[in-house]
Amino acid sequence: MPTAPSVRWADIAEATISKGHTRVDFVVVGSGPNGASPHAEVSDRVLQAGDTVVVDIGGTTEAGYCSEATRTYALGSPPAEVSHYYGVLLRAQMAACEHAGPGVSAESVDAAARTIIGAAGYGQGFLHRTGHGIGLQTHEGPYVVAGNTTVLEPGVTSSIEPGTYLPGRHGARVRTSWPSPPTAASGSTCGLGIWRCWRPRAAVRARW
Repeated sequence: MPTAPSVRWADIAEATISKGHTRVDFVVVGSGPNGASPHAEVSDRVLQAGDTVVVDIGGTTEAGYCSEATRTYALGSPPAEVSHYYGVLLRAQMAACEHAGPGVSAESVDAAARTIIGAAGYGQGFLHRTGHGIGLQTHEGPYVVAGNTTVLEPGVTSSIEPGTYLPGRHGARVRTSWPSPPTAASGSTCGLGIWRCWRPRAAVRARW
C-alpha cells in the first residue's frame, strides 16, 4: 500500500480504536468518481473542491458487538445532481424505517426503499442490499434484501443504508441503525444519515 494512503487509513483506524473499539473491521473512503463504488479501494487520487466523499467504517467494540458508520460529505458545494439524489436517499431510508417492524419481512423493507429510488430514476445505481443485522459479526443477518423472506423479530437491530452510485461520476449513501421495537404497534425511530459540508482546505492532501 502506498505511503500516503496507508497513513490516512492508520489515522482513521487509530480514531476508531480510541472510541472504545478493539479492532477495525473495514475502512472504505471514496472521493469523486471513486465514490461511485460501494467498496472503493485506496487510490492516489487527491481530494478536490466540489468532491463528494463517501466514508464507511466498521469495528468491533470492547463488548464484542460490531459498530458501523457511513457518511457522505461534500467538499464545498456538491454537484446539483448529488444534492437531488441525496434527498431521494433520505426519503427512501425513511420509507424503509417506517415500513420495518416485528412481523415484517426483510425483503419488503428492501422494497420500500428500492421503490422510491427506482421511481426517481436511480434504480440502476442502487447496487447493494438495503441493510443487514448488526450484532456480534460484521454484516450478519437478517439481510435486508430482495428474496429474503425472514421476518424481523423484536429487539433485532438492522442497518438501513440505501445508496446511489453513478459510474465515473460520484455516489452517496445514508445509513442508520434501526432497532426493532417490542411490538409492531409501539413504533420505532429512524435517525437519518448526516450530510456535512465544509470549505476545502488547500493543505488537505488526502488521497482516496
